[in-house]
Amino acid sequence: MELVSIMQARLVALVQLQEWDPFGRTLTLEALAKLGSRFSFAKVPSKLEELDPQRGIELLEGKFENIRIDKIVVYLNGIAVDTRSSTEDSERVLSEILVMAHEAFGATIRPARQSFLSQFMFRSNMRLAALNPVLPKIAEVLSTEASANLKHPFIFEPTAILFNVDTSQIKIAPSLCSIERRAEIPFAENTYFSNAPLRTAQHIEIVKAIESSLLS
Repeated sequence: MELVSIMQARLVALVQLQEWDPFGRTLTLEALAKLGSRFSFAKVPSKLEELDPQRGIELLEGKFENIRIDKIVVYLNGIAVDTRSSTEDSERVLSEILVMAHEAFGATIRPARQSFLSQFMFRSNMRLAALNPVLPKIAEVLSTEASANLKHPFIFEPTAILFNVDTSQIKIAPSLCSIERRAEIPFAENTYFSNAPLRTAQHIEIVKAIESSLLS
């Protein structure tokens, strides 16, 4: 597997908005200004009309040590940290935010629940048709029939593996897990996209394990 790029590494921690300033010491815009200064954010809300925790309060393009932060979004019941390096880096950023909240506002926050979203693009010679011997047979039928019906040569093959949970009775659901050919890129370029509700390092390992199985 050749890793092409990390596309998103998100950590979401479930934290009630009031927990950030438990004693009501600081105005919201002042608190955001402190956060913006600590992480050198290029864009920080500066007007009351920009504050809508239902939709999310966004701080964009920041930096912590050697970590580039795409954005931080504060909601009524959570905070999301997006980087493009790894979810482990997103966790480091969140840890620093929690330290800052304690120092500045006296907050002691221990998120009980958190979720991850990892996305990356990679190249591989694997073929998803190797998952099961019936799949190439189905692909051959599809290719033959579609080519005959439309008077144009088509070659079908399996293009995705998907894992999901039953979301019918869930308010907060993890992201699905997918491994699929990158849309609008020729099959010959062997380029794939993967999404998973995992830490980046663990996500890479499961894709490598699937690739190893298919190539063997």
